Amino acid sequence: MLKLIKRAMQDDSANNKIKIAGISQSVRMVREPAVSLCSVFCYTGGGNSYYTPTNRLAMAMLIAIFFAMSMSAKLKAQTPITFTASSPPTLTQADVDAELAKHTITSAFTAIIADDITIIDNEAFFCGDGSINYYFIKASHLVGVIAPKVTSIGSYAFGNCQNLVNVSFPAVENIKTRAFNFCRDLVNVYFPSATSIEQSAFNYCQNLVNISFPLVESIGSGAFTGCAKLESVSLPSAISIGSFAFNYCSSLESVTLGAIPPTLVGNNVFGLSNVLAENITFHIPYGAEAEYRNVAAWNAILTDAEGIEIIPETIPPPPPPMRIQHIIIKAGSLTIKAGGGNSAPIVIKVEEDEEPVHLQLQEQQMEIATPKE
Repeated sequence: MLKLIKRAMQDDSANNKIKIAGISQSVRMVREPAVSLCSVFCYTGGGNSYYTPTNRLAMAMLIAIFFAMSMSAKLKAQTPITFTASSPPTLTQADVDAELAKHTITSAFTAIIADDITIIDNEAFFCGDGSINYYFIKASHLVGVIAPKVTSIGSYAFGNCQNLVNVSFPAVENIKTRAFNFCRDLVNVYFPSATSIEQSAFNYCQNLVNISFPLVESIGSGAFTGCAKLESVSLPSAISIGSFAFNYCSSLESVTLGAIPPTLVGNNVFGLSNVLAENITFHIPYGAEAEYRNVAAWNAILTDAEGIEIIPETIPPPPPPMRIQHIIIKAGSLTIKAGGGNSAPIVIKVEEDEEPVHLQLQEQQMEIATPKE
């Protein structure tokens, strides 16, 4: 394979700027989808082209090899790296760079965020400055994030980390602008405490399929734009949804909402003129459809929708029958009548100057006991 590529490159002109670096001898197969990564490796704008090959076949093959190397790295055992802050509780980009400098990173790693960190600063793990080396160190190898105590994620904090797959933020409340934009391999997201998602926070996360944000109230404009594989969304607490929040979500089929219709900012939440609504089934609680129909924008969306599914009203089961096991009669009288037969009622009387009578009930029988002297 390498000989073929090099021979093809030798046929180029003397001005060919193709560079080969670190191509593994183990690569045996090239698949067509690898060419889709050309924008990552072939920057030709601004007069600072990294590669300008005249032999496009050779370039495509080179890209395929880099693609195969990247995917191979993600399948290796993930190395955990713990990130600490020089000035807690905020983890900065300088802190991240300092920690990465301690390691020779050649395979996938998961970032473990220390417990004393509650804020991940703007651009802390940002992978989009245009530097090829920077891209490889951060984006190609960061595949997971576990942050048990973090409550806020800054703007662009994980922007363009294109191989990031899993993130767990159980305490996060606020996800800021473009925090995960262009994380194209992101699949699993865990945000059970989040209450707000800002503008373009997850735009072009092209491998998200199912998302659930049980407490999120505010969704910013373009929050999930370009999530082409997104099929199911659950936002039962949503109060406001920004314009184009789900634009270009061409696979979206299911949206679950709460009893109160969220305010829609603009007429384009589900694509231009909400055109995507015709493919979506909306799931709303029992008795809420009338509320949605009373809002013109929602009435139009539901009219065009693929369908409306009513979430059944949850009626709690009746409590189990109370079972009396012990009765104390201090003064007065108690009449007990059996549930069947012709038995005469049992009347128990206790005078004020007498000792209390204790009734111990067991199964279908009643035992009468007086305190022992």
